[in-house]
Amino acid sequence: MVDGGRYLGEQADVHLNKNQNGNKNKDKKFRDMDRTERLGHLRDQTSLTEKDIGDIVNPEYSFENADQMIENAIGTLSLPLGIATNFIINGKKYMRNHP
Repeated sequence: MVDGGRYLGEQADVHLNKNQNGNKNKDKKFRDMDRTERLGHLRDQTSLTEKDIGDIVNPEYSFENADQMIENAIGTLSLPLGIATNFIINGKKYMRNHP
C-alpha cells in the first residue's frame, strides 16, 4: 500500500484484496484512479507480485547497482513510470478496466 509516495510494505497491501479493489474500481477509468488504486488494479489484473509492486514504488537502484549495470556510471536518475491501458491486439484484450 502506498501512503504519500512511500511504500508501506506487503502487510498493508493485504487490505487491498481483489474484492475490495475490484469492486471499488469497477466503474472507474484507470486515469481517474489514485496511485494506490492503480497499483491495486495492476496487481489484480496482471501477474505482478507484491514484490513487483514494491519495486515499482521504491526501486532499489543504488549507485553500486547502476555501476554494475552500465559502463562509466556517474549516478542514477528517477523517471516517471506510466502504463497504457485498453489495447486490443489480434483480438486479445490487454489491461482493460472492465473484464
